[in-house]
Amino acid sequence: MIYWRKSPPNGMFNKFVNEQLLERIAVFIQEKACMESGNWELPSITDENSKDVKLGFIRLDHTGHLFVSGDTLFFSSTFDCRFLMSPDEGYEDAPGAMLDVIGRILFHPPGTKKYDMTLLEIHPYHSFPRSEENYVPHFPGVRVSQMLHPSFGFNERQRHDVLEKEAERFLRQFCPDALESASPVPLRQIAEDKMGAQVYTGYRLTEHTDSLGLTLFQTQKLAVTDEETGEQTILRFPRGSIVIDADTIWDRGLGSFNFTLAHEMYHWYAHRVHMAFMDIMMLRSKGKFSKKC
Repeated sequence: MIYWRKSPPNGMFNKFVNEQLLERIAVFIQEKACMESGNWELPSITDENSKDVKLGFIRLDHTGHLFVSGDTLFFSSTFDCRFLMSPDEGYEDAPGAMLDVIGRILFHPPGTKKYDMTLLEIHPYHSFPRSEENYVPHFPGVRVSQMLHPSFGFNERQRHDVLEKEAERFLRQFCPDALESASPVPLRQIAEDKMGAQVYTGYRLTEHTDSLGLTLFQTQKLAVTDEETGEQTILRFPRGSIVIDADTIWDRGLGSFNFTLAHEMYHWYAHRVHMAFMDIMMLRSKGKFSKKC
C-alpha cells in the first residue's frame, strides 16, 4: 500500500486524517472494494474481476462536510484512490476513483487523548445522498470548520439564517414545547438534566463582573469569591461546569442572567468536541480549556 502524501490539503482536521486515520480508511476502502467497486465507475473493473481489486494508493483530497453533535463528529472526506488489477500494473495506469468516505468520531473528554471512529459509507464523489435544501449529507448537528469550531456562514444574512435554524434545532432537541407556543425555557434544568452540565451561581468570578460566565471543558481549579461569605478561595470544578457570576442577576438583571446562561450552555453544546480534538492534536496549553464570556 502506498499512501501518497504529496501536497496534502490544508486544515487541522485534514492533518488529523492524514496522520491518524488514513490507514484505517484505506483498509475500509479495500474491504468495500470487492463488493462495491462495480458502482464506483472504475474503468476496466467488471463484476467478474471486482474481487481481485487491490487499493494501490490513496491520497486525501479534501474534507467536504464536518458536523458536530454532542461529543460526536460526523465527517465526509474525499480521497483520490488508485486500484491495481495485477501486481505488475503501474500506478499511473491503474483505474482510479474519487471516493467520499463518511464516518463519525466519538471524542472522549480532553486530557484522555482518546477517540473512537466508525466508518459508515463510501460513495463516488458527489453522489452520496443529499438533502433537498442544503445539498449536504443528512448529518445531525451544527456544521463546523476545520478547527471544529461552529461555522455560521460568511455574511450577516447567512449567519442570521443559520443561527435561527440552529436555535430551532437546539429547542427541538431539548425543549420542543417552546416551538409550539410561547413558553419559558427551563435553561438550568436543560443544562443539568439533559446536557450533562452543572451550573454554579454562588461565586463571583471577578471583582467588577468583568466576566459574566465561564464554561469548563476540563476539570480544573478556579480562584473565586464566595457570594455569601465574601471569602476568596480556590475550588476544583469538574468538567462540564458552567459558572455564572453571582452578581450578574443583581447588577444586570434576570434577562442578562438568562442570556449568559444560554450563551454558556451553547459553548458546552457546540465546543466540547473542538476542545477534545485540540488536546489529541497536542495543541493544548494552560488555560485553553475554558470559555469566558
